[in-house]
Amino acid sequence: MMSTREKGTDGEPIPGREQADGLRASPCPMRSNFRDHSANERTYLAWIRTSIGLMAFGFLLEKFTLFLDYLRLALNQPAATQEPATQEPATRLIGLAFLTLGAIMIGMAALRYRLYARQIDTPELEKTNFILLDTILGACLSGAGILLGLYLALRIAL
Repeated sequence: MMSTREKGTDGEPIPGREQADGLRASPCPMRSNFRDHSANERTYLAWIRTSIGLMAFGFLLEKFTLFLDYLRLALNQPAATQEPATQEPATRLIGLAFLTLGAIMIGMAALRYRLYARQIDTPELEKTNFILLDTILGACLSGAGILLGLYLALRIAL
């Protein structure tokens, strides 16, 4: 079936009222560059999900020693040291690093989303420093992961 347009009272087609295969299009016009804006929003939400995951992992590391203390009490095993607050400072610092990096990542995601949303509708391309910031964030995350791996390897070896 060929696409036809409804006619207004003056005989001119009504914008946004095309019929195709018996379906009527929405009377509201779609935002220009809708696909690009949708992709930008999906990318933003992916950054947010990743940030929340990093922060949850950091929180888990931060509180893991407390869980181990409770587990030792439940199993009636003696604590490894007398002061549980200083028992695993490395784990707490690495957990705090993951929490902080997750929070920084949320801020960077918001900045990137706003910048790209503005750039989608303009013909000029703005120069950004996100490559440098992404490299620094990636290096920090890699460093925190390496520290966590070294810490766990030392704990297993001892």
